[in-house]
Amino acid sequence: MCIRDRASLRARFPEAAPLSVNELLHWPGMLADDSLGFDEMLPHICALTDAALAELVAKPNLFSPLHRNARLPVRPFVRQGRFVRPRAMKRAADALAGALAGFKDNKLDASFVEKFDRAKPDFSTLAPSVAKQNPQAVLIFGTGSAVVDGIKVMRAAGVTGQIVTLSNNASGGFVKALGSASRGVVVTQVFPSERAVTFPLVREATALAQQAKVELTPAMVEGYTNAKVLVEGLRRAGPNPTRASLHNALETFKKFDLGGLTLSYTAEDHSGLDFSDLSIIGPDGYFRR
Repeated sequence: MCIRDRASLRARFPEAAPLSVNELLHWPGMLADDSLGFDEMLPHICALTDAALAELVAKPNLFSPLHRNARLPVRPFVRQGRFVRPRAMKRAADALAGALAGFKDNKLDASFVEKFDRAKPDFSTLAPSVAKQNPQAVLIFGTGSAVVDGIKVMRAAGVTGQIVTLSNNASGGFVKALGSASRGVVVTQVFPSERAVTFPLVREATALAQQAKVELTPAMVEGYTNAKVLVEGLRRAGPNPTRASLHNALETFKKFDLGGLTLSYTAEDHSGLDFSDLSIIGPDGYFRR
């Protein structure tokens, strides 16, 4: 079962009785949601933010092909001396913990931390407050639609600092929704560039995108990788896979070649790849490394 949000999962589970659940971004606490009916052997293949990595210890059915490193956006700005004053930051997800850890690593504090409602984000009051503080950079974490709204309202309110978000928003739809406000937005990446065809993984995804007559985006590469992990797990689970056999099969991954990137799991470690990079949206709407 592939899902886009918690509502769609609740609507289809447990009637679908899936062997596994695939999602592009894991919501912390989802597996503790009794209304969803998860059992401890249901493999859950998903990207994790920094703070959600802690769930890997308590939830042995979580398998992360990758994780979104929210510490990453802090480092280059500090190295370039761009944070002369404490940084500004916004929050709408558990990525806050990773970003704050990044601040701590560099012996700095955020100028402020603001929350917004995930279900009904309202930036009309928050954006003017951000503008008054004249931040050099704003980190905003959340779903694509919320982040788009936040960026547009902040720009309209006069926020001119660098805006940074995570790779769950590295899609063509995100750029299109931002329109003219997309230029210069920094987006973290957890895979090589979608144009880095020296990686077999990217070449495969590119060929499939061309067949489907769509433009390959970083988010598509992530989704393709999740699918590759699941397919290989099913292959190893045998002709009549069960949740338990798929779970055990995933734990046999030892330097599995995704296509220029290797992935390993053990019974104790499901954390996946640790690749991080930064991209910036150019005036042409493309992600540039």
